Amino acid sequence: MNIKEIIQILRTATLNSITKKSLSESCLVQFNGICDAVEALKELDKQNQEPVASTPPQRTWVGLTDEEIQNIVDCGRPTVVNIRKAEQLLKEKNT
Repeated sequence: MNIKEIIQILRTATLNSITKKSLSESCLVQFNGICDAVEALKELDKQNQEPVASTPPQRTWVGLTDEEIQNIVDCGRPTVVNIRKAEQLLKEKNT
């Protein structure tokens, strides 16, 4: 439901209330129309609220130990293979 439809609910209730023979019937029709419009507005408001993004809890970063770094360094100069090995170790520790 949108704002135009809610306004139409109110207009219809007002027009319908005019046709009633008694003041109490007229007021009741208007009251019911207003209640329907208020409920529709509440529902529209719920739909338009942006969801609150929940941020995952932060975990403590786990780095490589001195021994693990030394093992990678001992393999020789920094090559793609050595860097990928370091990446894999860090991924295993932090997932």
